[in-house]
Order: sequence, then C-alpha cells, then structure tokens
Amino acid sequence: MSKPVIINLSDTIGIISKVDYIKSDVGGFGIFYPIIIKHAQYIKAIEEHGRLCSLLIPKSIEMGIPVRGATSIGEFEMYNNSFVGKAIDEVASWYQTADWIGVHITPTALMDLNISPKYWKLYDLPLGNSKTFQTYCVDWTTEWGNDINNLTAREVLKIYNLLAAFQEMGPLTPDIASKYINTCNYYFKIHDLSWKDWWKTRLAENSL
Repeated sequence: MSKPVIINLSDTIGIISKVDYIKSDVGGFGIFYPIIIKHAQYIKAIEEHGRLCSLLIPKSIEMGIPVRGATSIGEFEMYNNSFVGKAIDEVASWYQTADWIGVHITPTALMDLNISPKYWKLYDLPLGNSKTFQTYCVDWTTEWGNDINNLTAREVLKIYNLLAAFQEMGPLTPDIASKYINTCNYYFKIHDLSWKDWWKTRLAENSL
C-alpha cells in the first residue's frame, strides 16, 4: 500500500479526487478521505466515493455543467489549507487528460485494487489522440434517467434524453465534441448497445 499521508493523522492514507467542469472556467474541486491503512477500508472508501460520483455526474449533465475527474491515493501534505504531494500531482495530471465526461481511477490507485469495486466498471478510458488507458471508471449510467416513469420506454428515453442534453450544451465544437461522443460510447458499452442499435430503435419508433 502507499505510505501514510502527512496530515497529523496516524496510519492513514488519502483518497484524492479532482473533478472539474469541461466547459467552464470555474475551478475544480477536490474530495478527500482519510482512511485506515487496511485494504478492506480502502475498498469501502473507493466504493462510497464511486456512489457519490455516480450521483454527481448525472446531476451535472442535467444542469448543463458536465464534469470529469480522476481519483488516486498516496502521500500528500497540507500547507496553509492547501494540499501538495504525489497524490495531488497524479490527479492533477490525469483529470484533464480524460477525453469524456466521467470519473476514473489513476494508475497508483488501480495498482491497489485486486477486486472490482461497486459503482465502478473496467473500461478503456479515452485519452485523446486515439489513446486509451484501461482502468476503473464510475458507472453513472444506471442513475441517469431513473426518474422516468415510463418503464417500457425507459431505456430508449434515457438515451434520447442524454443525447438531447448534449445537443443543448452545443455548439459541439471540434475541441470538445469528442468528449460528448466518447461519453455516449461509454453509455452504449455499459448497456451493450451501439449507435447502430440506437438508430434502429429510433427508426422503429418513427414507423409506428
């Protein structure tokens, strides 16, 4: 496991997550968990963090300020209410690298996982320039659209509403369009769908 963080708490490590808005000049925010150095506690904290992010991401899309972020563990120190250290440097370098809307686990945190944590899915994270990094990513797709009452058409409406939300955030200029497309690809992958499946469904609906 990583060495204890230096925050005047004995036998702890920190789980650090950096989250930012992909279309705004508003600064990002961090989430910090000091936890006991025991693997079971680490997994529990990662899962709770994933649960919170699975709620945050859909809400951010609904509000038109979609977020992306990275989560790591490791050493850091507090200086005048600011955090510095290896874990901080790692999330700072990774959260802006992801070419999508979502939250993922960085290499250091990934190396300490030997089970699949709840609320996370193993996925090839898009990094831009056709590069990917296989890691655990928050599964927010199950929370998206859960307030839709039409159970028969819920899955179709969830995708329709997601695409409509992204279109509303436009114009989807070349510098950000891939983030939205990659996010749709993630949704389709988690639900074993494809763009072709989606258009087949839409054509079937229009023929009714």
